[in-house]
Amino acid sequence: MKTVFKTLMYLMIVAGLAFGARYGYRLAKEKANPTAKKEGRAALPVRVLPVQTGCVTNAIKLTGSLEAIRTVDIMPKISGRLERLSLEDGTPVWEGLEVTNRQVLAVIDHRDIHAQLSQAKAAVESARAAVATANVVLKDRARERTRMEKLFAEGSTTEQQRDLAMTAYEQAVTERAQAEANLVHAQTAVNVSEVTLSEAFIHAPMNGVVSAKYVDPGAMVGASTKIVQVIPMDELKFMIAIPGPYLHLLAAGRTAVSIRSDAVPGRVFLGQIARIYPAVDPVTRTATVEVRLKNERNTAGEWLLRPGLYAE
Repeated sequence: MKTVFKTLMYLMIVAGLAFGARYGYRLAKEKANPTAKKEGRAALPVRVLPVQTGCVTNAIKLTGSLEAIRTVDIMPKISGRLERLSLEDGTPVWEGLEVTNRQVLAVIDHRDIHAQLSQAKAAVESARAAVATANVVLKDRARERTRMEKLFAEGSTTEQQRDLAMTAYEQAVTERAQAEANLVHAQTAVNVSEVTLSEAFIHAPMNGVVSAKYVDPGAMVGASTKIVQVIPMDELKFMIAIPGPYLHLLAAGRTAVSIRSDAVPGRVFLGQIARIYPAVDPVTRTATVEVRLKNERNTAGEWLLRPGLYAE
């Protein structure tokens, strides 16, 4: 038992000496090279910047089609033969022609309407003459009534003669009222004819481009006949289908969209979401989003983008 105890004590002493020798060696090495420890634990460089606000961009690449903001099919309000389908300077109306608001594009044969207007104006002049005559008669009957009332009061005429004068006066009042009503009716007929005549001239409803021509000069047209189609080109809409999980990232009037089209390589057009349709397609789980963007012209004055083009 004593032998085992001595052996354990001996081993512990040897282990302590070995540990002390190793620790002393490390201290001597650090004193000989004091920068080694510092270099091994060099501090990382840190750059401090002020807090700033910025934009976080979430990019979703989708395809869609460009469309006109509105499409107007121009139809006449009256029926007749299409006399002219050209501008006032004689330029024929064709697809691609740029037009301005209220510019005359077509004219319907209006000779009959013009004749009706002339007749209506003549009727107005006749009615005015009748009113003037009625006023003269009324004044004469008024004087006669006054004279007969005075004579009756003096006892110089009979009651019957006075009553006849009163009746004649009342009849003159009625005739003047009828003449004035006829004048109003005649003037109304003139106004109607003038409106009908103006409707024979078909105007462009807005600034834009003729996108379709449906009839040619000489054709009979009516209130349901399409003549031309006009669309604005200065602004277009980009219709895209957005997956449901991305809808919460969008806001009408605030979310910007970058648009590219193969028709204009290398160009990026900036647009903005104008409308997010409320319903989601139950099949595709997407919602239709309308983006508005300004169109631009090339050096030749032609529009770069056109309705119907694909874009992304």
